[in-house]
Amino acid sequence: MIKLNAVLADVAQTSRIYDFWRIDWIPDTDTSLLWAARKIPAADPNGDYSLDQSENILEVIFKVLDNLAAAGPLLDNAMRLLYSRLTFTYGGIKVSGLLRNMLPVDRRAPLRVAMAEWSFNPAGLNNLMGRCKEYIHQHGWHNLPIEIELTKTDNYFMSAWNWPGLDYIIKFNYMCLTDVTQTPAEKEAIFVHLHGLWDHLLQAGIPFKAHWGKINFMDYKFVNDHFEFDQFKPFIRPLFLNPYLAERFYQVS
Repeated sequence: MIKLNAVLADVAQTSRIYDFWRIDWIPDTDTSLLWAARKIPAADPNGDYSLDQSENILEVIFKVLDNLAAAGPLLDNAMRLLYSRLTFTYGGIKVSGLLRNMLPVDRRAPLRVAMAEWSFNPAGLNNLMGRCKEYIHQHGWHNLPIEIELTKTDNYFMSAWNWPGLDYIIKFNYMCLTDVTQTPAEKEAIFVHLHGLWDHLLQAGIPFKAHWGKINFMDYKFVNDHFEFDQFKPFIRPLFLNPYLAERFYQVS
């Protein structure tokens, strides 16, 4: 467990310390769970975690929240207390092995998560954090931490990672545990909450892009304003467009 500022105050410096890293911003705190890795000359090809602690924590949260009548998509007092206790009891783990074994993917955790994956300019991180806190304090947290990490940019016209002039972007994964959202109203609340955050960031003038295959609220105007759509447009073949893409590629009058 580590304070947010210790990692995010200077992401370039953090990246000089670690070859790979990401954090999970613990709901309603200034604390994060850090996963970080460094390249080593050689590693045990069978090296792996002897105990996947992050998976165990998710299972504990799932079992506890599943028994709480108040459990839903947004953080409540019971969840807040649970996270508070976890931040004091979670210890560090140091292991080595091949990267595919080291990535904290919780391979065996039988949990389902809704996720919105949005990319931002690292230079605006302080403003972004402030606007996220502003919205969250008014409207609440989702029931899982926000995952934050850096991702290399690319040059594909419609990619969420295409940011001309930048070597990397900072990615926020807004996650919600869906196993405890039982009713249609609770499931709809996930989208309402994220849509509100989306609008809040737009109104604050924060530039960002969204992963096309995860939760987003892109429309024709957003696509035109945030992607290299004019360059991509000649490659569109209407025959292959489903309704999801059509409503983002064509102006609805």
